[in-house]
Amino acid sequence: MEAKKKILIIDDDQDYVFVTKAVLETKSYICSCAYSAKEGLKKIKKTDPDLIILDIMMESLTAGFGLITELRSAKEGSEYFKYRNIPILVVSDIQRATGYKYKFKEIAGTNLLPVEDFIQKPAPPLELLAKVEELMSTRK
Repeated sequence: MEAKKKILIIDDDQDYVFVTKAVLETKSYICSCAYSAKEGLKKIKKTDPDLIILDIMMESLTAGFGLITELRSAKEGSEYFKYRNIPILVVSDIQRATGYKYKFKEIAGTNLLPVEDFIQKPAPPLELLAKVEELMSTRK
């Protein structure tokens, strides 16, 4: 029997986290939640997730970018080195909130935005599930 996959949702919007967790649990994912980038970093070490769903704007406008940088740049021997390759799905409304038209879809997976994908918030549940399923299918 295959172990259930674990997802860590990091977002300061408690309503969004509640709904997202409920949607993902319909597919038997084990979900943990954190409500800031700082709490998210602690939960990553505690839960060792198979996937991270991450907002960008939390305790600061760019808190999510800081978390991405912390994980992806972790050097051997650092406390986050073992977590540096966990897939990250950014789900954010930063474009609407700032008015700046980021090209996240075009730069996801590059050095500019080293994450697996980006979905504009609010993400329709079926779109979110499809993207999670896609990312999980490539995770061993």
